[in-house]
Amino acid sequence: MSERYSFGWTDPKGGSMTSPTYKAAIDEATVQMELFTLFEENVLLMAYVGSRVTCVPAPTDTDEDVLILTDRLGTFVRRCNRSGFKDTGSYTGAAFHSLRQGEINLIITDEKEFYDKFMLATHVCKSLNVLDKQHRITVFQSILYGKAYGKP
Repeated sequence: MSERYSFGWTDPKGGSMTSPTYKAAIDEATVQMELFTLFEENVLLMAYVGSRVTCVPAPTDTDEDVLILTDRLGTFVRRCNRSGFKDTGSYTGAAFHSLRQGEINLIITDEKEFYDKFMLATHVCKSLNVLDKQHRITVFQSILYGKAYGKP
């Protein structure tokens, strides 16, 4: 295994290779390695975002969101589609493309300004520990799109 990636799991009970804990850990590690391989090319920046990152305590019943800045949006999205990620909907005029596989959501953009604003909104929500989802949406809408509070 590459020293570049660490999965951070151990089986403290010393489970056998057929134990459910071991199998789940291996399955998760396999998925993560596939993602890392997918992300090796055309990814300029990548960060975990979303409520699992911004909220303390972090919710456990939400998806894992990953923000990606790529230099080849179309190529990268097609590679993700071939790897099993599905489009989550159409965003007319949006600066990003959204894909999903299982509990993993990819927010993919080729616009550095959008990436930076998204990271700023994430930082604000995390710094203030904004737990209410509607409040987080308001922060993101304001920073990403310049929307005033209470305005569509």
